[in-house]
Amino acid sequence: MLIFIHIPKTAGTTLRSILDFNFSEEQIVRMYGYGGEIVDKYMSYKSSVNRNDFELLYGHVGFPIYSDFDPADSSFLTFLRDPVERVISHYYWVKNSGSHPDRNKPEIISSIDSYLTSGNKELDNGQIRMIIGDHDSAVGEIGKAEFKIALRTIEERYPVVGIMELFEQSLAVISKLHNLKIPPFKSKNVGSKLDDISETTYASIREINQWDYKLYEYCNERLRSTFEMDSLGLLEKVEGIYRRNIESLLKENRSLKEDLTSVCNSRTWKLATLLSGLIRKGMLTKLF
Repeated sequence: MLIFIHIPKTAGTTLRSILDFNFSEEQIVRMYGYGGEIVDKYMSYKSSVNRNDFELLYGHVGFPIYSDFDPADSSFLTFLRDPVERVISHYYWVKNSGSHPDRNKPEIISSIDSYLTSGNKELDNGQIRMIIGDHDSAVGEIGKAEFKIALRTIEERYPVVGIMELFEQSLAVISKLHNLKIPPFKSKNVGSKLDDISETTYASIREINQWDYKLYEYCNERLRSTFEMDSLGLLEKVEGIYRRNIESLLKENRSLKEDLTSVCNSRTWKLATLLSGLIRKGMLTKLF
């Protein structure tokens, strides 16, 4: 069983589409909703007579479920994101396009600064909270102890933790570890910033999420170390991911074949070319 803990605003919707490509509908359990709704879905799954037929479970599962799965028969997966960027993205999603309950509270979502002081725990080291299943600790109570629990949980149950800012590199590792195919994909559920964020607000978000930052930096380095142990094989996978996306893009828009400069505005073409050179030269450092 592969269990994907989908932390909101970490490219999880895009990853979900890739996971769906690898499993049939009969093999997938999806858990989304708010509050008790997710718990009810999980309890329904646990009592299902077909439980052993499922091979993929994912959702915003922000409660401890690790003890329900034998480590020998299960593997956990998640993605992290720069904590400041994740909080900002979450705010704009709630304000402009999301179905989040806070969407109907204009008094707290009028500005990101007001939202930061609203008491929403998702904005307070929300990535650690999701990984350890802690939504009971009050805002400001996530600290060193919870950080250590998150580290231990990751080392014991997560062969890989993806990094959103290194999405294709993360996919290469995930593909190899879990024997998954990576089809051409497009980023999904992408939000947009409408206001300038002040340096003071950036600093405030970082301070509030200092333990998420420590976890993010740890997992970032962990992913890099994985690459260093198998640089050539993983680089080839990354190159393949970029090339498939380029080929898909060109098929959808034939005019790009006549004017590749428009493609070069994106990272895909440039990095695919760079990766080819790095593979030939046996270099890795420029990838990151």
